[in-house]
Amino acid sequence: MELVGVLSNEALTLTELPHRPPPVNEEETLKRFPLPCERPGQGWQTTDPSHAREEDQQAAIAYAEKQAEHSATWTTWDSFLTRRARSPAQKSVLVFTFTENLDVHRRRLERLWGGPLCVATAQLTSEVRRGIVAHAGDLLRREGRQHGMLCESFFTSSDISKGPDHVSVVGLAWDPAKLSRWLSDELGGFPIDVESRLVAEPAP
Repeated sequence: MELVGVLSNEALTLTELPHRPPPVNEEETLKRFPLPCERPGQGWQTTDPSHAREEDQQAAIAYAEKQAEHSATWTTWDSFLTRRARSPAQKSVLVFTFTENLDVHRRRLERLWGGPLCVATAQLTSEVRRGIVAHAGDLLRREGRQHGMLCESFFTSSDISKGPDHVSVVGLAWDPAKLSRWLSDELGGFPIDVESRLVAEPAP
C-alpha cells in the first residue's frame, strides 16, 4: 500500500487516500539484472532439451548454491527466448557466478542444465555478501536514527541489479545519499544504495 502525506515530528498526515502501487512488470524486472556473459553470435541456445525442464533448473541451482565459491544465481529475461521457447524454464538465461574454479563448475552445470546458461566470475562469495548485508542491518538498527533514518522498519539485501557487489537498503530517510555515504564508510567502502520513498517538501 502506498501512502502520500506530510511528515512532521515523526507523524505522517495523509494528503491522499491510500492506494495500491502499480503491478510489477516481470519482464521489466528481469531486464534490470545484468548479464555478465557476452551474448553468443547465434543467440542463447538450448543445448540439451532433455535436461532443460524446471526440475533440471532446480538441480543446477541446488548444486551451485552448495559450492563454497558460489557468489550469486539469477535469471535474465531475453525477448528472443520468450518468443520461441516452449518451456517456461527456457525463456530466460540461467546465470551463475563463482569466485574461482569456473571451468569445473561450468562443466558440471552443463551436465545438469541443458537450457541457456551463463557462468561468470565474481569477487565475493554469497556467504561474504550475506555477512555484509547482516552487518549493514546491525548498523542501521543501532545507529540509523542518528544518521537520518526515520523508521526502524527497513529492508536490506544484496542487489545484483546494480553490480556484483552492492547492498540495497529500502527504508525512510530524509537524505538517502548521506545515509548511503555513512553506511559505505562504516563497511569499508562497500557500495550501498539507499532507496527512500520519502520526499521532503520545501518549507512554506
